[in-house]
Formats: sequence, C-alpha cells, structure tokens
Amino acid sequence: MPISKQQVLDIFRQLHWLKSLDESEIDDFVSKFSYQRFNQGDVIYNQGDQADGFFVILSGRVSLTRSVAGEEKTVAKMVAGDYFGEEEVLRPGVRIASAHALDLVEVIWLDQTGITSIMVANKDIKADLSAAAESRRMARKVQFKWLGSDEIVHLVARKHDVLLWTGLSVPLALAILSTPLFYLSYRTQISTPAIIGGVVLFIAILWAIWKALDWGNDYYIVTDKRVVWLERVIGLYDSRQEAPLNTVLAVSVASDFLGRTLGYGNVIVRTYTGQIVMRNVGNPSNMAALVEGHWKRSRRMAKEEETEIIRQTLRQKLGAQPEDESMLAELPAEEIPMEFKPGFIQVFLTNFLRMRHEEGNMITYRKHWYLLLKRIWKPTLLLVLLGLLTIGRLTGWTEFLSIETTLLFALVIGMLGSGWWLYEYVDWRNDLFLLTPEHIVDIYRKPLGQEEKKSAPLENILSLSHNRTGIIGLIFNFGTVTAMVGRTPFTFEGVHNPAQIQQDIYEKMNERILKAQATESAMERERMAEWIIAYHEQRNKTQGDGEHTDTDEIIE
Repeated sequence: MPISKQQVLDIFRQLHWLKSLDESEIDDFVSKFSYQRFNQGDVIYNQGDQADGFFVILSGRVSLTRSVAGEEKTVAKMVAGDYFGEEEVLRPGVRIASAHALDLVEVIWLDQTGITSIMVANKDIKADLSAAAESRRMARKVQFKWLGSDEIVHLVARKHDVLLWTGLSVPLALAILSTPLFYLSYRTQISTPAIIGGVVLFIAILWAIWKALDWGNDYYIVTDKRVVWLERVIGLYDSRQEAPLNTVLAVSVASDFLGRTLGYGNVIVRTYTGQIVMRNVGNPSNMAALVEGHWKRSRRMAKEEETEIIRQTLRQKLGAQPEDESMLAELPAEEIPMEFKPGFIQVFLTNFLRMRHEEGNMITYRKHWYLLLKRIWKPTLLLVLLGLLTIGRLTGWTEFLSIETTLLFALVIGMLGSGWWLYEYVDWRNDLFLLTPEHIVDIYRKPLGQEEKKSAPLENILSLSHNRTGIIGLIFNFGTVTAMVGRTPFTFEGVHNPAQIQQDIYEKMNERILKAQATESAMERERMAEWIIAYHEQRNKTQGDGEHTDTDEIIE
C-alpha cells in the first residue's frame, strides 16, 4: 500500500535538520522531492557513481557498504526516517559507499540542484546537514578497537574548535614573548637572552603540541548500541564512560552566553543512573537532535523487529509457511566444556602473577602486579639484606657476630620476613573480581580473616565506565572499572587493562540482556499467538462451516 502524504510529513517533521522550518515550509519542502521505490536486493547506487542527489527513507531498510582494500564493510543500516547520500551532495563528487535495499524500500529523492537551492535559501539546513556529514566522515576515519564486530558508529563528535584555540592561547603568547629575547641577544651580542628565549620557545612549542593532542583525544560517540564518552589527558588520565541506548531517558542542551555567541555548548544525555555530558560541542542543538534521533531510531528498529517476529510466529502457528524462518531460530545451546583439573603446583606456577584468567564461561581478574610490588617491596628488601648479611658472615666479609648467632638471627628474621612477604602476596591474590555469564562478583578476603563478597546480576547494570589516573596508571595500564547497579557504584579497583575489562563486562551484559529479552519475547509471542488462534477458532465456530476466514487475512 503506497505511503500517504501525511506519513511523509510526519517523517519529515522528525528530521533534525528541518527543525527550523514551520509546517507550511515543511509541506513546501516535501513537494520538491520525488518518490522512488526499490525492491529487496536492488542497488540504489554503487560506490564510485557520480552523486546526483540524496535520499530520505519512508519505509523499509537500506544497507550502506564500503569496499576498502578489497574488503566489503557495512558502515550503516538505515530505516524509515533516516537519510543518506548527503555527504556527496554537500561536497559534490562520487559516491563514497554503496546503497542496497534490504527489503521493499520507499524513498523520496532530491536532486543536486534542488538541495543546493534549498541550502542557499536556508543557512540553518546547510549547517545542520554539514554537521551530520562531518560526524559521519569522522566516524569512518577514527578506529576504536573496543567496538563490537557488528557495532555501527552513527555519530562521532569533538569539542568545538574554539576550545582548541583557547588552549593554544597561552603557549602562543609565550612564543611571542620569546621574540624580544632573540632580538636583545642580537643587539647586545650576549648569548644568554637567546638561550632563555630558545628554552621558552621550546616549552611553548611542546605545550602547544600537548594542547592540540589533548583536544583531539576527547570523543563523544553514538553507536547502534550505546552512547560513549572517551576522555584522555595525555600522561595523566584515560577513561571511557558509556551507557546502552535503551537506558537513555532524555537529551537536552545547556550553554552560556559565550557558547551561544560562538556556537558551542553541552549536550546532556540523561540515563537511569545519571548523565553523560558531551561538553563544548559545536552546534549543540543539532547534536542533541542527532543523538535523540539515533536513540529513537534504535527503539523503532527494535519494535519493528519484534513486530516482524510476531508476524512470522503467527504464520507458523496458523499453518502458513514462514517468510523468514531464520527469525524463528532457537537460541544456540550452550557448550559444556570438558573438565580438566591440573595439579596444585601447575596451577600455582601458571597463575602466580596472572592478572586475567579465563576458565570456561568465567573470567577472573586480579589487581595489577604493580600494586603487589608496592606491598611486598619492604619484606623483599628485608630478606635481601638478611641474605647479604648471612653470606657476608659465612664468607668472612663481616665478623661482628658469631656464625651461630648470625644463623639463628637469619632463621628467626627470615621466617618473620617470609611470613610477612607471603601474607602480602596472599592478601593481593585474594582480591578477586569475577565475571560470569550471569553476574559480576567482587571478593575481598583477608588472609586468616573475614571474607566479603558482593555480586550483582548483569542485567541490572545501567552504565559502565573506567579510568586510569596518573602517569603510573597510564604507563602500566591499570585503573578502576565502575559498573552502576541502580544508583550504587560497583568498582573493580587497580585492575590491569581496565578498558578491556569494561568491554568484557559490556559484551557479557549485552549477551545476557539479549538472551533474557529473546526468551521473554518468545514466551509473549507464544501467548499472543495462542490467543489469536483461540479467537480465530471461536470465530469460525460461531460463523459456522459455511464461512471461512483466510489465514493470510488474519496475519497481514
């Protein structure tokens, strides 16, 4: 059934780059587009084709793929309300990706001349489309190793350029101030001012480079699964804070007078546990609309997928052939690993300083070995000095104590020092952080003392973050991972490679949530199908054998 004009207008009212237009202007804008339809598998355009316009999706799904070094990679999946092809329209050239229809797709298309005239007439539309296009270019350019294999980046943003120039102002002033020193040295033929000027200039250059790199290290990212804030201060701090898209509650904008004047501000993404603040981003209103659009897009896609699965279930229950049997596939059965128990000595030697140990479906983390060294250096130094004293007395280097007294002293102090060393090692080793398919667990156990154990279900985690603080934490790559369970922080402190641990938790959490949702949805679909079948049977019984209700009429 063809899509109505009212449905088209509803879709266009949700486009972030048309937020400055009123109802009549949107109606006039839609009239400039032409309607096109593509069947499943159709090529809308190929990478390398000459760009001649861009598209807004009315219904169906579109896949965008790029061929890089001979490898085909999916860069985005679009649904109703999304648009594509605008990058090549803003910067006329060839298509940077290929577009394919994943099913029956209806789009409206505006040619190069039409969109150019619209952008000339309305600068806000051009600015908003340009911001979206720049975000997509950055998403393709920057590679993030922590992304999932099937995770697609929709939005990447940095702080506004004015923050970069503000940070460069002090080193630039220092560089300017060093100039008179070189001139003074030239006039007086004294080298000291030139040396001081050179040092000041060198410091200014290093400072400017550090500021530029520091500005470029902060990213705000929206994928099809989560909202992420990456923050890094070179040599001091490194963190990643994230929240799944399904925990987002609202998106808002805040800015001061200077920010409004120069065109930057804060985009605040509120979640169940707090907020992720995209600080000092350019065109914050448009950025907020982009974030909100992708958030609502993920909810819409989930709803559409659920509707389609219900439809397929009904077809199966009513005896019709499912159109897509893959959607009804059962969850794969979990493999039961073969049990193998190594000996105590083998386990001890293998795990002596291991900070991450994976066995079956459980991952065990310990604190970084640097924290162990901080605990054992004193007893280690004591044992080393004691050993040197004993060797010195036995070899005749020292004679202030008799051999018997020395050996007795070494035995007593050695036993105490060894006990001290072993206590610190066991205390370090007993602090465990466990990640299972269902829970995160924090175990704190004192040697010969009490044990504290905290655990939380993975599905109760609402946000994740990690940080590495200080030069030592950055060099040795350890820090703290925090999982927000409700409003309670759940922390893994002093762990090695906190970014990887955060990713491990995220993947386990996502698997757990998806599995629980799939099970719940399957049960709900079964109940719904049974109700509809019962209704269908009762209706047929009431109407009698002379009337028949077509199965396809029920499920369409």
